[in-house]
Amino acid sequence: MLKTIRVKQYNYGIVLQFEVQDAEGNPRDLTGLEVVLKMWRGETVKALTCTVTDAANGLVSCTVTDQDFFDTVGVFLAELELRGQDYVEDTESFLIEVVESQ
Repeated sequence: MLKTIRVKQYNYGIVLQFEVQDAEGNPRDLTGLEVVLKMWRGETVKALTCTVTDAANGLVSCTVTDQDFFDTVGVFLAELELRGQDYVEDTESFLIEVVESQ
């Protein structure tokens, strides 16, 4: 079962934090890498550049600054894309569920 992160529709100014791990569950060294949060459903694809907060321990934070990033209610597939010079690697996929705000 995929891990699920739940957020309220139209929320922004929030920070999503991640710990990137290798296949053995150890922290993935992110030194020199850019990290992008990607989420999609069907033809809708959204991307958010994240900040590496502790490269040696694989810690990343993604601040949602666009009020329309979570504008559509539903379940999206997501992953972190690790980018370096001549290098791209995607993490395991997870789910982001955008729920209606009351």
